[in-house]
Amino acid sequence: MKIKNRALLIGLIAVGLLSWSASATTYSDTDFGNISVMASYNGTYVPGSPGYEHLAYPGDPTDPTDVDAVVGVKGPLGTLNSLSMSFTYANLTSSGSDVPFAAFGVSLGSTWNAGDNQFDIISDNGNQLYGYSLVHVWDLTTGADVAGLSGVTLNSILNLANPYSSATYGSLEAMRAYAYVGDEGALSGSVDINSITVGSYVASAPDVASTALLLGLGFSTLVVFGFRQNRVTMAK
Repeated sequence: MKIKNRALLIGLIAVGLLSWSASATTYSDTDFGNISVMASYNGTYVPGSPGYEHLAYPGDPTDPTDVDAVVGVKGPLGTLNSLSMSFTYANLTSSGSDVPFAAFGVSLGSTWNAGDNQFDIISDNGNQLYGYSLVHVWDLTTGADVAGLSGVTLNSILNLANPYSSATYGSLEAMRAYAYVGDEGALSGSVDINSITVGSYVASAPDVASTALLLGLGFSTLVVFGFRQNRVTMAK
């Protein structure tokens, strides 16, 4: 169907955005300084108007692969098959070619950092994680990617049983919604995380580029990036 009425087209796009935002929660400003709401590694809360989380990954001379920094919303947030997320950022500096990326930390039940059945579902598409995002699944017990679950869509893993039980990945509880930066190819760098948004499951991404063009919203940090992160060092 071709819509000739430009006002109607803009209105339809706006309605689509409202349907997403109405079921989403955005964490920003003083949330980053509240340890009951947020957890971080190599991160510092910077008060201001608004405040933000400054992530820096200087690297560890004794472990050159330890170059990650992260801030995450603490859960439980709901089951993986009911959630999507994104975040906004600014002032990225890097000695490598990495891009900040989104991830859900999921577990069986509402306990984090205890026992098996704990995974990071990591976006390969930068700062967005939704149904058609390419992901890889990091097993926090083995410290490695789950075999066969790299470069696959989030949709495709939701009904798969995890290696430790009959519980599917989609039924696992999201205990963290992460904004990560750094990887094995980066020696040092930093980024400011301005907000993290967690909302209802989205099967496909909204047409961000068209929406920004038509409505002048300037969502420059919501561009989808194609890249691969191989290692996550923290899940607090």
